[in-house]
Amino acid sequence: MVQRQAADVLAAAVLALPSAASRPGQTRMAEAVAEAFSAREHLLVQAGTGTGKSLAYLAGVLAEDRRAVVSTATLALQAQLVDTDLPRMLDAVAPLLGRRPVAALLKGRANYLCLLQLRQPAASDGQAVLEETERRPSSRMETQFADLHAWAESTTTGDRDELDWTPDPTVWRAVSVSARDCVGARRCPHGEDCFAEAARERARQADVVVTNHSLLALDLLSEGQILPEHDVVVVDEAHELVDRVTDQAADQLTDRGVRQAFTRAGRALPDELHERLDAAASGFRDAIAAVPPGRLTSLPAALAGPLSLLGSASADAAGAVPEDTKGATIEEVARRQQTRALLYGVAEFARRVADAREDDVVWVEANERGEHLLKVAPLDVSQRLANGLFSRHPVVATSATLAIGRRFEPIAHAFGLSDDLRRMPGDDTSAQSGDGDRDGAGTT
Repeated sequence: MVQRQAADVLAAAVLALPSAASRPGQTRMAEAVAEAFSAREHLLVQAGTGTGKSLAYLAGVLAEDRRAVVSTATLALQAQLVDTDLPRMLDAVAPLLGRRPVAALLKGRANYLCLLQLRQPAASDGQAVLEETERRPSSRMETQFADLHAWAESTTTGDRDELDWTPDPTVWRAVSVSARDCVGARRCPHGEDCFAEAARERARQADVVVTNHSLLALDLLSEGQILPEHDVVVVDEAHELVDRVTDQAADQLTDRGVRQAFTRAGRALPDELHERLDAAASGFRDAIAAVPPGRLTSLPAALAGPLSLLGSASADAAGAVPEDTKGATIEEVARRQQTRALLYGVAEFARRVADAREDDVVWVEANERGEHLLKVAPLDVSQRLANGLFSRHPVVATSATLAIGRRFEPIAHAFGLSDDLRRMPGDDTSAQSGDGDRDGAGTT
């Protein structure tokens, strides 16, 4: 029954899409996806160019009528799904399903305009951020800030990709906020109008949520705190997933980043503590500049000491940022919260590097400006993927380049899955699935 439904859904979609055509490999993939979700198994699918894999896995998802997250690596595929494939497919399958499923796009918070950042007096023209980066605003930047203020009055999404021009990164940072720095919708005076919260609410109401590997990685690293509740996951361009999870699990520190945090903190700290932060920043800057780029199997004493001082000074400064809200505006409270988050971030980084585990790698890297960065990242994220993604939901992972010599064992190992794989027959599409385990989550 599931196979017939998947094939019917796919056939309806193909008829509705002028550029689509029925392909045997596509039909087999749609059936395999539906079967895997029905059996709560994981599925690895290598589908070459021309297979039409996006329509195939969407047909499998819709045939099973499960709430799904579809994650992609590239903006191009994300746009294709959201702007073309999904709308037409949902229209086509509505008669079969008795309703039109709802789709939504969800990105990381920093991709959306933050009204609090935009409307803070200290950041209304981005001057505070520009000061922290030791840059003076150019006429081009001032024009961009003005354009963003005007756009804020007309946009319904606040999504940066809606713009037909690309803001300077420094300008965008001045009017957006990371998840760590966000004060939260309940505490924000603009919470009811927040673009990021509106996107999250649309995602909570959707049957299919399209997102990216970076946000999927943040979700699995935060134990499911980012994405809305869902039943199944499709990872397209799955050969990119391990690298994106590694990127999200990595962290870095630069002299510039330290000084930005400390410049902001200095406005809210006593002179004595500010001087201590300044000394710690100077010590770190001199120490990191003297370390040649490359991997550090152990922290040089000349770096370990300044890093420890930096961490303790940051933690103490974060604890000293006033928490009393009496007489403070909402904007001032938000600024303090963001300052504490920045300082605690520096302290946590110093602790992580000092206590680096065997599965962490620490290294120094020089960027395009010649500035040295101290970085830390896990050597292996397979257990994070196994515990944070594959243990929670049935997952279909697909790509044109997923297997190595038609062998799926290497990618299964990278995902933290069992090498006990079961091959599913097919010519254009190679797939492997595993048996379901006791709690109903399939394993490959």
